[in-house]
Amino acid sequence: MFKTIGDAIIGGILGWLLPLAAGAAMTIYRKWKGASWGSSALYGAGVFLALLFTVGILLARVVLTEVRAEGRKTLALMMDFSQKHTPQVTDANVETKVRDWLYEFNVNMESLPESEVPDAIFAIRVRPEGSIGPVIIYRRKDHPHYVGIQAGIQLGDEEKALLGKLNATQIAEVILELQGEMARAKIGYRFQNPSQPSLQVKLVRDVPITDLSENVFIEHLDEVVHDVFLVNSSLILSLRRASRGK
Repeated sequence: MFKTIGDAIIGGILGWLLPLAAGAAMTIYRKWKGASWGSSALYGAGVFLALLFTVGILLARVVLTEVRAEGRKTLALMMDFSQKHTPQVTDANVETKVRDWLYEFNVNMESLPESEVPDAIFAIRVRPEGSIGPVIIYRRKDHPHYVGIQAGIQLGDEEKALLGKLNATQIAEVILELQGEMARAKIGYRFQNPSQPSLQVKLVRDVPITDLSENVFIEHLDEVVHDVFLVNSSLILSLRRASRGK
């Protein structure tokens, strides 16, 4: 369509002037050939109307083509907007989506029975590449609009032996260092016994279902695996420092 009002005005003027000029030229030509003014004017009027009709059809086709193009563009934008603002992951399909994403990235998965995770709508144990232990992906009944990603601290036999040699004060200091490291990692955590913090702790990240996509989910999963490794390494170093200072 015309880009500006000026373009529309110029197009309209030309649409009238060209047929008018052609009609006038035909009238003058007929008169020059010796025809009467009445006959010449009729020929000129005929040429004018024929060209005006032809130009009108051409302009109408151009306008119709532009309107159709604009309509298709508008429809495409509306569909794109709708797709971007319509959640692709919902409460109804989130478990299927999560399993599809895990399968796509070749992550081994195992469904956990309700007896093992009684407060979950679904729970899956996975072992992503690079993780130091299992990661649990779940959807809790008390927070049904979130998917949780959880992994626990893993201590080897050597670290467990060191822990057994520490006194209560040293253990308390190690736990404080552990809490500081988890805070720096900007990840949630839950102690097995909230009233008495210990080294039995789970690192947790809860993601709103409406925010989920394949990229977002895998990114959060990788971040949890990375954070657990950093926190676990820091804990082991804390235990070793504490044992040397005994």
